[in-house]
Amino acid sequence: SPLPEKAKFGWRYPKDETAAGSDEPASNAVLPQMSAPAASFEGSLYLSMQSPRSGVVRLALSEDSKQPFIEKWFLAMERPPADSPVIRGNSLYVVDGKPGDKGRRLQVVDVAKGAVAGGLDVSEKASGRLALAGNMLLAHDGDGRLSCYDVGASSGVPGKPAWTAAVNGPVGLPAVAGDMVIVAASTPPLVSSLCRLTGKKLWDAPLAAAPTTGPVILEGIMAVGTAQGVVGLSVIDGSVLWTSAGAAVADSLSGDSANLVCQGTNGTTRVLDWTGQEVTSKPGAVPGIAPMLCGDSVVFLGPDSVNSIDLASREVKQLVGKMSWLGTANTPAIMVKSQLLYGTNSKGLVCIKSR
Repeated sequence: SPLPEKAKFGWRYPKDETAAGSDEPASNAVLPQMSAPAASFEGSLYLSMQSPRSGVVRLALSEDSKQPFIEKWFLAMERPPADSPVIRGNSLYVVDGKPGDKGRRLQVVDVAKGAVAGGLDVSEKASGRLALAGNMLLAHDGDGRLSCYDVGASSGVPGKPAWTAAVNGPVGLPAVAGDMVIVAASTPPLVSSLCRLTGKKLWDAPLAAAPTTGPVILEGIMAVGTAQGVVGLSVIDGSVLWTSAGAAVADSLSGDSANLVCQGTNGTTRVLDWTGQEVTSKPGAVPGIAPMLCGDSVVFLGPDSVNSIDLASREVKQLVGKMSWLGTANTPAIMVKSQLLYGTNSKGLVCIKSR
């Protein structure tokens, strides 16, 4: 989706503090908050809500400016999910609760009905992070364990794992490169390559600093955010190709065919090319909220503004300002049909659209 030249506030979900299942007056209502970025799939958004209702909601997007979304269903959960759901076909996968909570489940939800179709137990010590790769559902569902489930059956409900692998202190999401699954781990700091079919370990690559993100892969190169910046490694054997020193990378690392983008814990947005050379860096982002690559621009969220960096001119442009009334961003943004969508700490999901 192209980035709008000029932008404005579009809408938010819930529409007010009493619209999400709360009977309390707005002055007493619990502030609406998402716990992770929105997930987009086939014209709908799927939100992990922390408050005032705890669970997952499906919003069908509409072209009607007066009614930009329709709440299709809300699946209540006793423990709010800590991460975004992932969707394949008519199945949504999400882990309820956060590490440390007892009784967690990997819930399989019927996308059409919003009803639980099945599920699996998840360890209270597991990160609960999920990633889809074709028919594979990769789940950090055990203490020090990565499990691979085949979800290609029509029901989408996983059975016994196709394989499991030991991953101590998993960081971020696993990534798939050809016949390999690559994971970052903190205990000790390393990147591991596993056989995609069997889960057998192929190699370990020790890291000089603890990883703070999962790997991002382009052809034969993978990049990992660490406590000391970003490191580039060979996908073939894990050998170090380059390092780019900087502040600890916060939240996540992302990339396209030309660039990598991340944010330091100091609120500086960094853009690198795939040789590890810094393209540009700009201050002013909300610390801990990852930026987003958008073609020839990078979008980052400031304390009261949405901004873009033009990668050709290296100039920062404010897309929309004076946003403090919506609260501070607490999830990264995604883009759907030229609309920027992100969560805040007091208004739930916020939509910024073309002016």
